[in-house]
Amino acid sequence: MSCPICSHPKRAEVEAAVKSGELTITKAAKLFGADYTTTWRHFKECLKEPIENREFEDNLMILREIICRLNDRVQDLEDLPTDLISVRMLTNLTKELRNGIKDLAELEGQFRASPLIQLNQITIQYEHLTSFLFTQLCPECKLKLSSHLTNLEAMR
Repeated sequence: MSCPICSHPKRAEVEAAVKSGELTITKAAKLFGADYTTTWRHFKECLKEPIENREFEDNLMILREIICRLNDRVQDLEDLPTDLISVRMLTNLTKELRNGIKDLAELEGQFRASPLIQLNQITIQYEHLTSFLFTQLCPECKLKLSSHLTNLEAMR
């Protein structure tokens, strides 16, 4: 089975942007016109470059810092009054945070790919459902839903 991204005309520049940290895999997937899983698999399987151990550790540290910054931003957004814009921002930042955590865990050998694919599918369904609910509900119901989702997250 061939990788659809390997033959993409903008492959080299998008790969360079992801490697330099200018783009996330999620944004690269949009540029490639592919889903996150296909793009992630391309970076994992098709770009197996030998990395010096020190460089690998440096990259892990950078990824950890990015995750911490994203987490801080998510926490700041949770303190803001709930409106459609803050909900969308919070949803997008949460998605990026979740993807960063999954990438870090995989790099550290804590996750394997097959459960990750199932997790991605569940995450996509969850995002579609919450997006639908937050766009279709009245303002009062949106507040109730947001409160309930926050309580669910706190119970984890």
